[in-house]
Amino acid sequence: MPLTQVSIVIPTLNEADNIDPLLARLCELGLPPESFEII
Repeated sequence: MPLTQVSIVIPTLNEADNIDPLLARLCELGLPPESFEII
């Protein structure tokens, strides 16, 4: 099992409109999904 290299903490209070664009940008980074976690 690969180790998570980065943990990303995303505060979401009153940010519903920004979550989808943020996740899209994170996916554009080209990092393997197993190398990071979103909290």
